Amino acid sequence: MAQELKTRGEMDARWQWRLEDIFATEADFEAAMAQAKDDVEMYRAWQGKVKNDPEQAVRDYYEMNLHLERLAAYALMHKDEDTGDASRQARAARLEALLVAAESAGAFLSPELLALPAEKLEAMQRDADFAEYSEFIRLLILQNRIPCPLSRRRCWRRRARCWARPARFSACSIMWTCPSPR
Repeated sequence: MAQELKTRGEMDARWQWRLEDIFATEADFEAAMAQAKDDVEMYRAWQGKVKNDPEQAVRDYYEMNLHLERLAAYALMHKDEDTGDASRQARAARLEALLVAAESAGAFLSPELLALPAEKLEAMQRDADFAEYSEFIRLLILQNRIPCPLSRRRCWRRRARCWARPARFSACSIMWTCPSPR
């Protein structure tokens, strides 16, 4: 005999998410969303300037994404607590729009890093003070070594589309890579 599903209110509290561990109040979440929007816009200032301090550009990108992940965890779990609540769905949709804006804001990072001399990227990968990001740099270097069967221009257009849509990026990066423009 099939069991009837319980609503969240009927569940034992020990099996429920403790969203207050992520954000104590809705106001805290909204304040973090506003700050994240500002962070995304501030990250755009790196465009065209990554070569000046590539390590800090990467750190800032990952810092921005770490804050966005916290927001995503809260908004998506909050929505899943009651999928029939339109306000929760709207919050999740606002977050998704912010995630798209963040990916768009950082789409220049990989191409600008790949435009650096290979020796600089390899030094960044070996730098003990930058070890937290060495795998990212390693994959970037690897991506640049595998030739692309497409023309350089078409290849870079496809790469840009993949970077702008993170859900597709891993599949795209496995399928093709191309040398950076020099």
